[in-house]
Amino acid sequence: LTDSVGGGPARADIHDGIKRHRRVLREKAAADAGEQARATALAVGATTAEADAAYAKAHRRALGTQTVGGGTIPHFDHDIPPQSLGADNHASLWRSGIRAYGKETADDYPVIAQRAGDLKAWGFTTGPGGHVQTSNIGALTTSNTQFVQKVLSYQERSALTTYTGGSYRSINAAITGRDANPSGHIKTVVSQLDSAFDKFRGHNPNQAPMTLVRGTQVPSGWKGSTEEYIDSAFTVGSRMEIGKVTSFSTNHGTAHNFAGHPPYMMVVRTRDGLPVKSISSYSSEDEVVLPMGTHLRCVKVDHHGISGRPTVYMVAEDLVAEAADGTGGSATTAA
Repeated sequence: LTDSVGGGPARADIHDGIKRHRRVLREKAAADAGEQARATALAVGATTAEADAAYAKAHRRALGTQTVGGGTIPHFDHDIPPQSLGADNHASLWRSGIRAYGKETADDYPVIAQRAGDLKAWGFTTGPGGHVQTSNIGALTTSNTQFVQKVLSYQERSALTTYTGGSYRSINAAITGRDANPSGHIKTVVSQLDSAFDKFRGHNPNQAPMTLVRGTQVPSGWKGSTEEYIDSAFTVGSRMEIGKVTSFSTNHGTAHNFAGHPPYMMVVRTRDGLPVKSISSYSSEDEVVLPMGTHLRCVKVDHHGISGRPTVYMVAEDLVAEAADGTGGSATTAA
């Protein structure tokens, strides 16, 4: 977040160099792990095919990121901008906080296609009219109280409170780059939000996933129909990264009230929601925020979903990876 409101080209070049170096080291370590697994398999009498499979599994795990539930998020070499979106559409979505990785990423996890839009398999509970049962805000608030009140500083809590008030548009305009010259106050708030979310990543108390809902609108810069937008940005299986501080709720009324025009709904399963009801300017909204950088995968699209509105169902990438690895028991345990 801080880079987006004050970083320069030199910092970006250094950052890119560090990323390239880390990639080389990661790929070497993965290759070494794969070769070791292959040698071990052959030593105990495995066939060549079995040894190759052992190499592939070890290589994949070494390249990836371990999850709370025991899965591994593989390292994917995705092209940015994705060819299916094109540079202009990708840039337009980026400015709106939707970092779409395109149709090219739809087959990264075969388990998504295998589950064929079965929401129950992902831990969603739905009722008549597509109504989705969300998590209990009281329980979420209680389980996050220690983090919010003891781990976050006063300044970080104040920044989150400011975000929940009328300044969220200015804050996100600074984060996404729509406002290239934010005020000093907004820069300070963004810096404190950055710090708060860094702490959240390191001390996230949420072991079980939560179900949240969001009402929003097709970005104003999108050239095309709502259906084209949904199909392009939320192809089933594809990755979407949240590119701004993004508000969800456990309250369907709140979600509907914040849907603009043309509207659509997002429903997510994630461990990465930070409930802010206890420090919100509007506590009745039952707000839960997802930090910038959160990776989600689309598991279902319903163009006539909640209350007849287009609805996209998203599952956090760590939960999808756990499902793919067969370790995702907690993915269907409601918070």
